[in-house]
Amino acid sequence: MQAFKKIRRSWLANASPLLLLFAALSFIALAGPPPPSGKLESSLARLAATSRPGASVTAIIEPLGGASGAIDQAALRELGAQIEARSSDLLRARLPLDRLNEIATRVPGIRYIRRPYRWAPLGQLQLSQGLLPTGGLLFQSQGFQGQGVKVAIIDAGFSGLYWAVKHRVLAAGAIVFKKDYTGKGLLTGGEHGSAVAEIVHEMAPRAQLYLMKIGDEVDLENAVDDAIRLGVRVINCSLGWFDTDFDDGTGLINEIARRARAAGILWVNAAGNQAQAHWIGRFRDSNHDGWAEFALGKQSLALKVPLGGLIDLVLVWNDWPTTDQDYDLYLTDARGKVLASSQNRQTGTQPPREELQYVADHPGVYFVRVRAHWATRPMWLRLFQIESGAYFEKPIPHGSLVAPADCSCTLAVGAVNRERWSSGPQESFSALGPTFDGRIKPDLVGPDGVDNLFFSNRFGGFLGTSAAAPHVAGAAALLLSQHPGWSTAQLKAALRGDATDLGPPGPDVTYGAGELDLILGWPSAARHVQHTGSAVRPGERLVVSINLQMPLGRFGGLRLQEKPPAGFRIVPLDNGGGEFDPGSSAWSWPAAAPGRTIWLRYALVLSSEIKPGRYRLKGTINGRPVEGDSLIVVGQGRTLRAELAALRPQRRASGYLWSALMAPGAAGRGWHLQVFDLAGRVVFSFSATIRRALVWSEQDRLGAPVATGVYLYLVTVDTAQGQTVSSGVQKLAVRR
Repeated sequence: MQAFKKIRRSWLANASPLLLLFAALSFIALAGPPPPSGKLESSLARLAATSRPGASVTAIIEPLGGASGAIDQAALRELGAQIEARSSDLLRARLPLDRLNEIATRVPGIRYIRRPYRWAPLGQLQLSQGLLPTGGLLFQSQGFQGQGVKVAIIDAGFSGLYWAVKHRVLAAGAIVFKKDYTGKGLLTGGEHGSAVAEIVHEMAPRAQLYLMKIGDEVDLENAVDDAIRLGVRVINCSLGWFDTDFDDGTGLINEIARRARAAGILWVNAAGNQAQAHWIGRFRDSNHDGWAEFALGKQSLALKVPLGGLIDLVLVWNDWPTTDQDYDLYLTDARGKVLASSQNRQTGTQPPREELQYVADHPGVYFVRVRAHWATRPMWLRLFQIESGAYFEKPIPHGSLVAPADCSCTLAVGAVNRERWSSGPQESFSALGPTFDGRIKPDLVGPDGVDNLFFSNRFGGFLGTSAAAPHVAGAAALLLSQHPGWSTAQLKAALRGDATDLGPPGPDVTYGAGELDLILGWPSAARHVQHTGSAVRPGERLVVSINLQMPLGRFGGLRLQEKPPAGFRIVPLDNGGGEFDPGSSAWSWPAAAPGRTIWLRYALVLSSEIKPGRYRLKGTINGRPVEGDSLIVVGQGRTLRAELAALRPQRRASGYLWSALMAPGAAGRGWHLQVFDLAGRVVFSFSATIRRALVWSEQDRLGAPVATGVYLYLVTVDTAQGQTVSSGVQKLAVRR
């Protein structure tokens, strides 16, 4: 299945947006059987068959007679509908997908239920370059566009915001809240927040945006309090704090994020861009002169500054929140001249941190040094170069996440460039885990290098985990529009669980769970076992039917594996176009189209030596459990052998004769005959409640003689005592 996901992603990466939109809508029109109710648009019925439990959809209800007042709104609400709006002629409601057919058939006054008509502004159409490969376009085409979801964007500046609204990159109606917590103006501080808002809006165009400009942790706390009060469901924070903890999820910033998580908010945070500008290690001083060694005999760490500019260094050590272990930070040139230093005192009430800044007027190599001013025990040290561009000559990328991305309460997002989205690797600067306390981070990765109004291709697009995180925040809004009742834990689990794995199998400290991959549904299978409600006997056969469904928007391989208990054997009757492997009791389909439905049938043969008891079938479809019937009750075998003998037909000139005299009271309850060809198609069927004998004259259901060959039959008798006796699937021959 992994290979087919990569095929899909490669196709998405190279197809045009309009072609993909047409293809997504075509999946709706071409896949699956017609809906049970003529009052329900078929695409909605198929969506219901492939969605997760608890999902809902916004739909338009057309009334009988043309007046929306004819629709029984009370009956709608009783079936779980939420009425969103009503006009004179139409009604819009959010309907539970698992009750769509019931609503269509039971609610008085409904003529037809359909999706809203597709519309687009008659101007420039701008699709995010991350919308296609992440699956966001598919969700939007199905009507899940973030409606009803409040997303807060906490950032450092929203310059260019009104320009973006004027040029319809951001819809004015999408921005429902703006607040500057710094007192310096919302439109100051750079365009970073506006660029982030653009990506969220392109991913979830109907989500409500709450723009919050902050400058420090006081502003952050006030912004989070407002987000909780206003009912925000998702926070995107493409900012990071370097000196509030030691990469273990503790500290003030993480406590603020944890408060949001407790209030039911999913906090999506950029993992950080300092993989090449990070160093971590235990303090070593082999010659006891007080200077830290970054390698054996090396008392300085080379910092390469390609273009000059600001050098911004932060040093922390693992003695939070306050310490009496005192370390100092220095920056020197190649000759050892001190250019800048940070020599704060740590006497027991101060945090374990040092920071220095220096403007390098020319490119070159500079050197970082750390001195233990007062240290009675060795500490672990972490160094960051915050400003982009400069990097350590020998960095340590692992463990380079920053707060609050290092908190278990947040969803940390690394970056893979959109041009390498199908294969990776991650951006070289994208922060890596694990955390200092051993947890896997980041949680997943999103695309960067995307163009938008603020970062064009001239600069390589919007680079950094700052661009990757809002793709995930927008994806979370899409999922919440599909599943409004989901908890934060469910939302986080879905984003991680549906991600496409990269790197070594399973979650890892480079990609987390993998690349963001929005999935409308997973392949599913439902099993029906004949007569599971009554006991069967040793030596009997049961017919098992399985319905497989490939959801809309997904294509690729299917693998169904059935695992019968010991003493049971599978005999295929109809493989549904798949290939059966008897060694593993598995069927496989190399490529199943989106929305495809497959019917599979097999006979389950019970050994004559099997002991009475309760047995369960187990099975998986692409690794996920098969739903439906699983319990089989095996009873005593003595009586059954005589009954089965009587259920075998006698060959007559007029055809085959079955007699029900062996089952007392059988005529009072009913009995049934089915004849199949070897492909599993029903040739003849008959049911009766009075007759005590059946004759098949070797004709099909239309009365035409069947061809010479081998056929299968199944006879069941319902006795007056409430038991069911079955012949199991048996063979008979027709000769002409």
